[in-house]
Amino acid sequence: MNTLDIIHHYLFIYNVISHLSLAIAFQYLHRQKINLFDAIYSLGHFWISMAQFTLFTSSFKAGISPFVSAFGVLGHSSLITYCLKQISTSGPSFWDAWFLLGQCGMIYFYLYNQAENDTMQIPIMMEQFTNRRVFLITFYLLFIYYLRKVLTTHNITTIPLLLVTGVYFSFIYNYS
Repeated sequence: MNTLDIIHHYLFIYNVISHLSLAIAFQYLHRQKINLFDAIYSLGHFWISMAQFTLFTSSFKAGISPFVSAFGVLGHSSLITYCLKQISTSGPSFWDAWFLLGQCGMIYFYLYNQAENDTMQIPIMMEQFTNRRVFLITFYLLFIYYLRKVLTTHNITTIPLLLVTGVYFSFIYNYS
């Protein structure tokens, strides 16, 4: 069974609205001093919303389309690029590492969500993880990250950040 089969079809529209509203709000917040990396952050959320919209409009019974994978990987790679730029200017933090792990997990999700029962071996731990378990860990990482952002952000992006937090909560709910 494709792991996307367990997610309610209309949840993808919520995901589109969430990521798109964050892209727009973030761009609006930085409208006076837009730089390349702020644009990359907004484009990342735009690409993620395109992946979710493609999932909504297509039948994913046969699996995820190459367009969905491309949009998702491009979006989360853009967020990684933005985070790495933030690290290069302000130094690394625990939450930067947390965010990067979550983004790498989402790239893994977009590339390997076809085979729910496939396992990956983590050499350090000598334990095999199913894709479903990796996905859940990823969703928890990003849920906690965005929840923290909601609680520490007091500007126009607060509500869109809350919506994105809801995206990962819904994934946790659907995958648990």
